[in-house]
Amino acid sequence: MITGIKKILFALFMAITLMACEGPTGPMGPEGPQGEGMDWIIKTYDVKSRDWVRVGEVDELGSYFYYDFDEPDLSKFIFDSGALIGYYLDGGAWAPMLYSIPVHDGQNIWTETYTYDYTVGSIRFYVNISDFYTKDFPGDMTFRIVMLY
Repeated sequence: MITGIKKILFALFMAITLMACEGPTGPMGPEGPQGEGMDWIIKTYDVKSRDWVRVGEVDELGSYFYYDFDEPDLSKFIFDSGALIGYYLDGGAWAPMLYSIPVHDGQNIWTETYTYDYTVGSIRFYVNISDFYTKDFPGDMTFRIVMLY
């Protein structure tokens, strides 16, 4: 007998639940205004080893490398109201920047850090070496920037 009551209560519960999910019964209201959308621009930048600029003397504390790109798509509107997301191409995979990776040559260990900054009309990429060994310039590198606005 308890089993029969449980079945009836369960059926009643399901009927009430399904009726509560019927949805609106009146006419649909007018369409609202078009919302602001988001757009994006994706750019890829290649820096050749010979093009890096060293800041500071060879192996000087605080020395690092950078390279600037003129970027006409980086408007004042994107600078003020948008966002940029940067990536470094590492072994066939895009790694989001700020990107740091430990490196070794069998005897020494250091960290290489890749990052960027930007202003209206230009983007600068950086390579920082943790032990400040800046005699050798960084190799050829590829970066990607996604501008969201």
